[in-house]
Amino acid sequence: MITSLITQYTQKETIHLLQDFEVPIEIVFSFFSEHENMGKIYPAAVKRIKFGEDPRDANSLGSVRRIIAFPLIIEETITQYFPNQYIEYKITNGFGIKDHLGTMKFSKLSENGCRLEYKIEVTPSLPMTGFLIKNTLEKIIGRGIREAARQLKINPRF
Repeated sequence: MITSLITQYTQKETIHLLQDFEVPIEIVFSFFSEHENMGKIYPAAVKRIKFGEDPRDANSLGSVRRIIAFPLIIEETITQYFPNQYIEYKITNGFGIKDHLGTMKFSKLSENGCRLEYKIEVTPSLPMTGFLIKNTLEKIIGRGIREAARQLKINPRF
């Protein structure tokens, strides 16, 4: 009975964000694939701690970033990577979340415009925290992505 209740209150939550950008897809992908730029979206310190498999692209498949947002310290590993199209990552080290899968799908809308579809699936470790995690991430990441769209339009080297 207790296991059933814990499972009921630690169900997977999904965050789904869409954002259009008024800059070319290559600029948007470059911004979001650079690990340290994620610190401009999340209120956290973000640093690449492992280079990807492609020696020409440090942020490619297999690269790992560490995110420190006190008191949390997590590591995310890039599990799929297709330039100017798609990034997938999973939390591979950290506390508070059992399963976490993030996907970023980039679609070209025009020569100077694209769309980011950002989806995060998360299962909390602690019962009854999923709603809080979902709403917090939605608010923080949504605000960060909107600000990135605004800043990239002003300065594509943001």
